Amino acid sequence: MGSGRGLSNPVDYLLSLAQARFGDLRQAEVRLLNGSCQGALVHCGPSPAIEDPTNDPSKSDGWGPDREIRSDLVQWLCTNGEAAKRVGQLGVAVVGAKLTGWLNLMYAVVPFPINLIRCLIAGDFSLASGQVPSLLMAGTWVKSITAPHATVRGGVFLRAGFRAEGVVSFVGAQIGGVLDCRGGMFGSLLQEDPPNNKQAFSADGAAIGGSVFLSEDFSAKGEVRLPLARIGGDLDCSRGTFRNKGGLALLANRADIKGSIFLNDGFKAEGEVQLNGVHVGGDIGCVGGTFQNRHDGDLQSRTALLIDAGQIRGSVFLRTEGKQEFLAEGQVRLPGVRIGGDLDCHGGKFRNPRHDDLPESGWALFADRASVTGSVFLRDGFDSEGEVRIAGARIGGDLDCRQGKFSKLNAQSTTVGAQIVLATVCSDNDTETDLMNASAACLADDEGAWPSKGKLYLDGFVYGRISSGTINVPKRLKWLSRQAEFTAQPYRQLARVLREEGDEGGARLVLVEMEHQFRQTRGQVRGPGIVASGRELWRKLVGRVCAWVLTATIGYGYHPARAGWWLSALILAGWLSFGLGYSRGYMTPSDKNAYIYFKAKGWSPPYYQQFTPLVYSLENSVPVLRLGQDSAWMADPSLEAYKGSRWWWTMPTALRLLRRVQIVGGWILVTLFLSGVTGLIRKE
Repeated sequence: MGSGRGLSNPVDYLLSLAQARFGDLRQAEVRLLNGSCQGALVHCGPSPAIEDPTNDPSKSDGWGPDREIRSDLVQWLCTNGEAAKRVGQLGVAVVGAKLTGWLNLMYAVVPFPINLIRCLIAGDFSLASGQVPSLLMAGTWVKSITAPHATVRGGVFLRAGFRAEGVVSFVGAQIGGVLDCRGGMFGSLLQEDPPNNKQAFSADGAAIGGSVFLSEDFSAKGEVRLPLARIGGDLDCSRGTFRNKGGLALLANRADIKGSIFLNDGFKAEGEVQLNGVHVGGDIGCVGGTFQNRHDGDLQSRTALLIDAGQIRGSVFLRTEGKQEFLAEGQVRLPGVRIGGDLDCHGGKFRNPRHDDLPESGWALFADRASVTGSVFLRDGFDSEGEVRIAGARIGGDLDCRQGKFSKLNAQSTTVGAQIVLATVCSDNDTETDLMNASAACLADDEGAWPSKGKLYLDGFVYGRISSGTINVPKRLKWLSRQAEFTAQPYRQLARVLREEGDEGGARLVLVEMEHQFRQTRGQVRGPGIVASGRELWRKLVGRVCAWVLTATIGYGYHPARAGWWLSALILAGWLSFGLGYSRGYMTPSDKNAYIYFKAKGWSPPYYQQFTPLVYSLENSVPVLRLGQDSAWMADPSLEAYKGSRWWWTMPTALRLLRRVQIVGGWILVTLFLSGVTGLIRKE
């Protein structure tokens, strides 16, 4: 060893140190030591071209001993002080080598980069709690990498054909640059058939200063984990494939991502993508992503994408662009999520139909209590098989469902700052729309978007106006009639909007219909197959009669003048009937002497009050009014109606009946008139 220190050539000295430690060196090991000392890239294969097929690790079975490097020698080179300080700035940089055995750099402080390009590591690679300036393993194949709590001052590059048979772990690692796994394959030998609880890639609690790239033909078979990770740039999974059927495909719960999350452009997950509590400084983009977590015959409800209580400063895009189709097979759940921009689902396909044996199935998109500063777009080809539920959500802009297709839209208690757009919704007879207790500044819809009768729920829905210009009241009443059951609030709400637009007549028409529907449904027997009792049938009949009377006479208090017209008709009928009866001698004085005189002469005595049919009819029809005619005249009590007479309605019996009808009808009409004018019947 003493003679070795006297060598003037650093390469010779490094070779002598290695020979003293490992004995005879293999050809590839000599190349490695020479190149490392000179700061050069070492080619162990026959071609200097990195992409040459002879450097493909998949063909490593044909590599001879001349390409083998002992992993212990690499470890020694990285950790031996005398050896390490003779390595150049490029560090360990080798192409097309086969590293035999376990590459163990646990707790090692490596002063130079490690660059293993298109190599084969026959064993595992450990960097647990180790330190290294940068790590490049582009195109390299390895059994597994365990690097928990490792510190990499630069970037980690597991890309361009990198392949790990088992787990790659950077749990709690500190990476100053990017984590670049573009085109890498992780967990290639893990069991694929469910259930699969094994991990392919894990970076729990890791801190990455740059972006994380799991994209561009990235492939993982098993769980990919980034919970509690802190990422200074983006999490880009575009064109990545994540397979873990029946389990978690991608987990990033409570991760803090300064940039955006991209699950775009052919991204595919077989298994659940879970981003609960994630903090994202930019957008979450799933344009053209596929999320599959199908039931496959099991009895468990599956979630394809879950972002529970996530906070996203930008927008969330679950949409289709051109040929890049967004598809979710399984629930998409966004409960309590806070979105600073829009929730954009243009053209997205959401598939999670209801199954009777799966209690929690049937929700295609679930976003209860979500808060969206911008708008929610479920339009232009949006297609859901299963319920779209945004109950209790707060939306600052529009809820736009134009040209969307829904099995059920549930927006109970949702607050929309701008307008709810249901125009040209592609619906069928099975579509349900539930807007109970929702509110919006404006409602924009059309008749073609209305669900069939019994599929519409509007109780408690409040809106400032209807954007269709002049409101067609009969059509709007048809809209209200499609409710599953009668409730008064939707009628009052429509009347309020009509009044604010100056259509007082339309408002009264709506309120009259409200009262009519209320009395029509009052006392109805509920439920199919229930036989009504006699009391129930009687109550229903009375309700219908009362409803008809109130409609005809005072319009449920909104048209009290109708009672005046009925009273006028009653007075006119009496005027004609009593006048004709008098001309035929059937109206006689009520005083005995005057009666005898009238029967003898055919007219009343000069001293007696003359008969005036109009005043007589008026006095009988208007309660309390007393002008003396009713007490002075009466239908002849000595005569009865003649059967078969053409003038039967002027006979004394008919006249006496008419008088009673006038008295009773007058009291009823005047009472209803006063009730309508004073508002005793009308309910606002």
